[in-house]
Amino acid sequence: MYQVGTKLGVSEFFYTHVGRYVGNGMVFHNHWRNGAEIIPLSQFRNGKKVMVMDQGVVDRHAFLSRVQQAIKSGKPYNLLTNNCEHTASLVSTGIPSSPQLACYGILSLIAIGIGMSQSAK
Repeated sequence: MYQVGTKLGVSEFFYTHVGRYVGNGMVFHNHWRNGAEIIPLSQFRNGKKVMVMDQGVVDRHAFLSRVQQAIKSGKPYNLLTNNCEHTASLVSTGIPSSPQLACYGILSLIAIGIGMSQSAK
């Protein structure tokens, strides 16, 4: 199977939903509807192919402790500040980050810039 802490992803419409493997066929993720939770891998993958995005974590104890803290915090899902990537990064490294969100932000700024330059003509 996967090492504890492995970052897993499933392709959704225009983004990749991510979670972290916690062992025993279970995945920790942050879902827009349910918040941070641990669910069976089969439910996480929902019939889709699972992508391995990185392998495990260095400190398994710290990782599992951060997973429990994230669940207990009850912090609600927020696309901009607490999405699935933020949460997966937080429990792995202690620092939340969302590369997909950053990429979409940069693309949006480029599109706005192109639109403004076109309207100035």
